[in-house]
Amino acid sequence: RTKTLFDGVRAGKRDALAKAITLIESSNPSHQEQAAILLQHLAETSTKQVKPTLRLGIAGPPGAGKSTFIEKM
Repeated sequence: RTKTLFDGVRAGKRDALAKAITLIESSNPSHQEQAAILLQHLAETSTKQVKPTLRLGIAGPPGAGKSTFIEKM
């Protein structure tokens, strides 16, 4: 399962990214182990990434419209 998620995330597949996020957020101990492996593999390959990336943080109090803003982007 971890290999499938890894390949999907690296390929830019949204469904794989959604499943990876769910796995990472899970409190199930076996999920946490899988998430640690997945994150380790992603971190190792991210240093070899060819395309530059941009990380943008959206912050604000509850109800400020962060999610709405992100949806519109």
